[in-house]
Amino acid sequence: MIDVQKLRSDFPILAREVNGKQLVYFDNAATSQKPKCVISAMSNYYEQYNSNAHRANHTLADEATTALESARENIAGFFGLDASYNNAVAPGIVMGIMIIPFISSLSDDVINSVPDSMRQGSLALGMTKGETIRDVVIPAALPGIISAALLGMSRALGETMIVVMAAGMRPNLTANPLEDMTTVTVRIVASLTGDQEFESAETLSAFALGLVLFVVTLTLNLVSVLMIRRFREKYRVNNL
Repeated sequence: MIDVQKLRSDFPILAREVNGKQLVYFDNAATSQKPKCVISAMSNYYEQYNSNAHRANHTLADEATTALESARENIAGFFGLDASYNNAVAPGIVMGIMIIPFISSLSDDVINSVPDSMRQGSLALGMTKGETIRDVVIPAALPGIISAALLGMSRALGETMIVVMAAGMRPNLTANPLEDMTTVTVRIVASLTGDQEFESAETLSAFALGLVLFVVTLTLNLVSVLMIRRFREKYRVNNL
């Protein structure tokens, strides 16, 4: 059972009274109330460091970086993980959430395109709504759903900034998602920035990588378009 009084004692602002009653505070994001341990850690940061981690070479930045890495290791140890500062999991989660609306919107259009006569016929034969969805609607819409997923994958393949910020820039061929890595788009950005000559091997490699990325995304798009076209031809309703 939750000890309400102990919980309130961890949040200093809840000791206040407003209009003669104990304060009950609900909010979100940056204005949410902080417990004593968080306030103490924030106060120590502003008093001792107050510098950007991983973004400068002076003493305060080095100390802030060390403190950040220590906190990250404590959190990773709490969950039993051994992850580097940059890793493949973080951008994977972000891009996965980013393409969910894209895939769900296309999938919704595909499912709604299944002829209603198929649903009505299934129900007329005695199938329940759940059985109709599982055995009739989903199999009929499956090619379109798969093509929507392929379009979402091609959208994620071209993402650059999320990968640069979270995954790192070190070329690393590994199956461990907790290690830092890089992608084709990041290498293109890295090869085209700086003082390299246009005819240098590194600059020319960026165009080769761009061509590879173009071919991969074009292939995924063509496959998805062909699957959607086949789906539409199969379930086209003749209105004549």
